[in-house]
Amino acid sequence: MFELKIFMYNKKLKWKSDFEKSVIIENFLNRGWIKSQEKEDDSTDWNVYWATVWNQIINHFPNHYELTRKDYMVKNLKRFKREQDKETYEQQGWNFDFLPTTYIFPGEYSLFVEEFHKCPNQTWIVKPAARSQGQGIFLLRKIQQLKKISGTTVTSNMTQLNLVSKENYVVSKYIDNPLLIGGKKFDLRMYECLIQSEQPEQLAEDNAWYCKVCKEHVQAYKSMQIYKASDILIFTLKRFKASSGFFKQKLETFVEFPVKGLDLTEFILNKNRPLDYEWELKQQQKIEEELPEQNENDKNDEKLLYDLFAVSNHFGGMGGGHYTAFGKNHLNGNWYSFDDAQVSEVDEDQIVTKSAYVLFYKRRSKQQNTQDFKTQD
Repeated sequence: MFELKIFMYNKKLKWKSDFEKSVIIENFLNRGWIKSQEKEDDSTDWNVYWATVWNQIINHFPNHYELTRKDYMVKNLKRFKREQDKETYEQQGWNFDFLPTTYIFPGEYSLFVEEFHKCPNQTWIVKPAARSQGQGIFLLRKIQQLKKISGTTVTSNMTQLNLVSKENYVVSKYIDNPLLIGGKKFDLRMYECLIQSEQPEQLAEDNAWYCKVCKEHVQAYKSMQIYKASDILIFTLKRFKASSGFFKQKLETFVEFPVKGLDLTEFILNKNRPLDYEWELKQQQKIEEELPEQNENDKNDEKLLYDLFAVSNHFGGMGGGHYTAFGKNHLNGNWYSFDDAQVSEVDEDQIVTKSAYVLFYKRRSKQQNTQDFKTQD
C-alpha cells in the first residue's frame, strides 16, 4: 500500500516504511527524501508511507467522487493549476508535469482534434470516466478508433463527435515510461499486461526474419493477435527472468487481475464477430457449405466476459518453491484453498495476490452476460 499526504513545496519530503525493501528505500534516498525517525506506528511525522497492508477500509466522505472519478480529478487538477498560476506560485507550474495533456470527451473533442493533428504519431489512451478494473480502456492512434466507444459516430471531417451514451471519457497522451520505482511499475493490472502484449516487438539481429520480397534477412516486427475467443483462457504471468548467465530471477510484481468480468472484446482481431471468426475465414476461403446468418444489429452485442475459476500460486524461487491453488466450486460459488492435503474455504478477496502464477478463466454464456447487464442497470 502506498499512502501520500499533501506537503508544501518548500519542505523536505519525509518517508516511512514498515518493512525493509531495498529497491524502494534506495529510490527514496536517491531523491533526497528524509527518513522519519518516529518509531511509533501511529506517528504522523511523514509525507509518504509505504506499507505492507493489503486490505484497508476507506471512509467515503461527501463529494469523494471529486477525487476518484477520472474526469472530475482532471478538472480539479487543471483548476488548481490555474489558481497556482494566478497567485503566489507562478513559478510552480512545472510541478504539474506529472499530468499529461488530457481532454474530456465529448466536451473537449474539438481541442483534442487540434492537438491530434499537431502530433500525428502520438499514441493516446482512452478511459471511461466512471468505470474500474481497466474496463473500456484502449489505445488510440487514429481518430476512427473512437468508434470503439459504443454508439459513437465521428463525422467525415472529424469536426464533431456524437456520443449516444451519456458516459464521459478521459483521453490522455500515452506515457511509454510511467512512474517507476527502481525501473519497475508498482501498480500493474491485467489489462495493462494485455495491452503491452499487443505492442509490436522488433526482432534482434541474431533472430532476423527472411523477407521473400527483398531477398534478405531483416529485423522484422512481431506482434500477438487474438483471432478467436475460446471458452477457457489460461494466462501464465511472467514470474521468472534471466539475470546473468544461466541464472534466473523470481519476479514478485503484484499484478491486479479481475475475479469477475474480464472483458476481452477489444482484444479480439475481428471485433464485429468476436465469437465466430471461423465464419469469416470460411467466407474468404469460399468453402461451399451453409453458414448461419447474423443480424447486423446484433454484432456489437457480443461481449467477451470471462470469470476466474482457478489460480495456481508459486512461493519461493528457482532453487526451491511451493505451489498452492485456489479453486471455485461452481455449485455453491465458494472459493477454496488447496495446499497439499489441506483444503479450506477462503473469501473471494483473498484470491488476488502477488504469488499468482497461472490464471484460469471461463467465458460467460450470452444469457449470463444479459443478466449481468441487467444487474448493473
